[in-house]
Amino acid sequence: MKKIMAVIVALSLCIGAAPMAFAGGLHFTDVPAGAWYYDDLQTAYTEGLINGKTATEFKPNDNMTYAEAIKLAACLHQRDKNGSVSIENGNPWYKPYVDYCMENDIISKFAEYDYNAPATRAEYINIFAHALPAEKLEAINDVPMDSIPDYHGGNSFAKEVYLMYRAGIVGGVDAEHNCKPNTNIKRSEVATILSRMMFAEKRIKFTMGAEVAKTEEPLVEVPKDAEILPAVPEEPKVETKEETP
Repeated sequence: MKKIMAVIVALSLCIGAAPMAFAGGLHFTDVPAGAWYYDDLQTAYTEGLINGKTATEFKPNDNMTYAEAIKLAACLHQRDKNGSVSIENGNPWYKPYVDYCMENDIISKFAEYDYNAPATRAEYINIFAHALPAEKLEAINDVPMDSIPDYHGGNSFAKEVYLMYRAGIVGGVDAEHNCKPNTNIKRSEVATILSRMMFAEKRIKFTMGAEVAKTEEPLVEVPKDAEILPAVPEEPKVETKEETP
């Protein structure tokens, strides 16, 4: 009888609690089931690539710090290489991840980060561009050098930024594909990037070139409130030749 009463009490507590996503879903109270990043976060979380700020909160709108970015890059690299993640926190907590990234050429051995500061988009992309081998970041998009409106070939990390655009990992923060390199990146966006890096079928397709063969394969649609959007294809530019006398 006591066991039955205990079960009834437990059930009543669950019914009265705030709605949470279980049964294969997420258990974060601050991540609504309809959030644009929900599926990608679920993928990244299930694969052991990212976790919450607490047991029940993910903090999707918080900025990602350099320490967190380096940890995620280390986990992604090890997960891809070994099939699982075994790195554990140290003292300070991020040191083992920094050491791993330096040992595996994900970040420079001479890198100096303010680890607790928010990561900029450009530097975050630079770190993640080295977290997977080149053959797993093959280009699926035509993104000529200097075609990103606010990020040209002479900018720092241009090679890495264009690599990630071409691979369909990122597509910019708006329909014009602006990178906004000096702004910070949110945890919700990072979860989406992690999912796209791990699973090629989740990557976005777009073109920023003038002459690209048409394909019947539909573009991946991302909700309008997402900050990492697929591009709107540009109309091909028609060049006219002037007649010479």
